Amino acid sequence: MKEQLYFLNMILFSFLISCCNDDDMMIKEPDGMVVDCSEMDCSTQEDFYGVGVMNGECWESDFNHLEIFDSSWKLMITLGKEESNGIDGRLFFIINELTSLSDTIWLGFSYSNVSTPNLIASVGYTYLEDHSIVGDFDFSPDDELTYNDFLIIDYFNQDTSIVEGHFQVRFPQRSVNHFVNAPDSMNIQCGRFRVSEY
Repeated sequence: MKEQLYFLNMILFSFLISCCNDDDMMIKEPDGMVVDCSEMDCSTQEDFYGVGVMNGECWESDFNHLEIFDSSWKLMITLGKEESNGIDGRLFFIINELTSLSDTIWLGFSYSNVSTPNLIASVGYTYLEDHSIVGDFDFSPDDELTYNDFLIIDYFNQDTSIVEGHFQVRFPQRSVNHFVNAPDSMNIQCGRFRVSEY
């Protein structure tokens, strides 16, 4: 019985998605939700970079990379920061194969092994010590989309594997070990990046 209800819900969902015009469902830039970034100068001279305003302060990644997959993931963008005491922080975006890179991509919780057609990408900020996770900021399956957290791909060249974009995210969940020097909350605004496949 549960399988039949699940199947009927999937058919109904597919019908609703197919009958709607993309212009009605998605806008290129979220209106009224974006901070005026022209007043915040967090620039860099690097060819490849990740910058933004984290909790009101300029933040710049120390390393970044792009991974392009052939499986259910389309792209994984990582912006890394060497934090302190041998602990690295990594902001990552995982975009699945069904997500259009020409629309606004909403950030939240998404199972990485399940392709969802509703333009949701997984995002998180993870602290690593010797390849072990010692803390993170992220979203849980119970968190609803705010439509304030977004990623927009401004440029993607498949020949050179270069991706540029901008984003904004406020993480609702914090789970960090006591020895990690992490803020109480994490809000990144005016985020920009230019990354390439390594």
